[in-house]
Amino acid sequence: MRSPHNNILINFDGDIVMVAPLREGVGLRNTVSPFELISDEELACMEAKWRCSMPNYNLVQLLNIFPEAEKIIKKKMKEEIRQCEIDLRTADRIEAEFEREVAWCDNQDFHRMIFKGLYLDGLRLEQTKKIRLYGYYLKPADRRSSGGVTPEEIAQAKQVPIASLIEVHRHQAKCLWHDDKKPSMYIYPENAYCFVCAKAFDTISIVRQLHGLSFVEAVKFLIK
Repeated sequence: MRSPHNNILINFDGDIVMVAPLREGVGLRNTVSPFELISDEELACMEAKWRCSMPNYNLVQLLNIFPEAEKIIKKKMKEEIRQCEIDLRTADRIEAEFEREVAWCDNQDFHRMIFKGLYLDGLRLEQTKKIRLYGYYLKPADRRSSGGVTPEEIAQAKQVPIASLIEVHRHQAKCLWHDDKKPSMYIYPENAYCFVCAKAFDTISIVRQLHGLSFVEAVKFLIK
């Protein structure tokens, strides 16, 4: 936007940019390139905003969107699983080193709770979830979703600890069914109850909500 002053332009964000005075009767496009009005920092900021606005699909979503790229996506899934396994082994090593160090400290339980609760437990949960999810999709399709499931398999699926699927702290977790600012879902041994939704959920419901699976797929995912 051209300012009343002959040597000032204002960009789209409202920032004032000083430029050389424009010659009388000559349009802006003939005198100054738009990119000459934007600094490298502004361009980098614009690119970062653009990247953040783009959808961030995970590999499972990409597999559903681009089935023709199945071979490449599954190769990437295998790489991700290998990396997750490395991360889990690294977490075990770090925990062993931490235990050796904390053995000489006072308040060992407090230090252990902070270190494991803020770092190791969350990392292990995320990596384990990724291994289970990608491992499920690496199976042949006929072993994933064909046929039904038995009552025994459903019961087995419901026995999987909810804490192995979502992050739980002191028997509480954020609800997956609404925009939960603070934990409103209480975790019981066999199910979870959200006091905002006023509904109970089991492990099968949670897996279906997390990964967009059918009932049969969710059961098979849990018992694999």
